[in-house]
Amino acid sequence: MGRRPVAAVVEGHPLLTGAATGAALTLAFGRLAGQEGDSKTVTVRLPPR
Repeated sequence: MGRRPVAAVVEGHPLLTGAATGAALTLAFGRLAGQEGDSKTVTVRLPPR
């Protein structure tokens, strides 16, 4: 299964630069070097099967 673009990211963090779905969820972040070890929490909601 190929990756496809995500239609929307709700309440995305300013450092989130992209997201794609497919066999795996991929989130891309930019400018992390200046975060000095800070952590970010990502919550993923999946629809019921």
